[in-house]
Amino acid sequence: MSQQFQSPFPGRSLTGAVKDHKTLSGNIVLIQVDGRPVGRALNVRYDEDFGTEPIYEIGSMLPAELIPQRWSCRLSVEKYALRERAFDGLDTAYSEEVLTRNLFDVVVKDRTTGKVLHVFRGCVQANAGGAFAANRPVNANATFYAMDHLSGDELDAETTTVR
Repeated sequence: MSQQFQSPFPGRSLTGAVKDHKTLSGNIVLIQVDGRPVGRALNVRYDEDFGTEPIYEIGSMLPAELIPQRWSCRLSVEKYALRERAFDGLDTAYSEEVLTRNLFDVVVKDRTTGKVLHVFRGCVQANAGGAFAANRPVNANATFYAMDHLSGDELDAETTTVR
């Protein structure tokens, strides 16, 4: 016996604008120097570390408290590229070394709505690497450290500045 389903299935969108969909996808990752996009990245993963340490009391091996001591943010970026012409008019010359000499921002935008989702401010490149595999594209990757991470209500969608 065949089962009859109502169309569309619950939760499924068959009509309407893509910008109205609930799932975030197709994000744009921009590398910005002095507020100007100079490159893009294919993939970015970030880790925030709060340097949490246990505080102990005499007579107990169990921690009395867990205290966040220091914050750091590390971004792992895959397949990034800078555009030479984007450096015209900037105070810095085009070079991959700009990522180790100048502080820059990494901005993640929703491709459909243009809304800024995350801004990693004051970034500097910590290391770089690559991978060569048979029958696969060459992949360049890097690790950046950020001095600040803004997201959600902390952002103004138009200017990517703190409200």
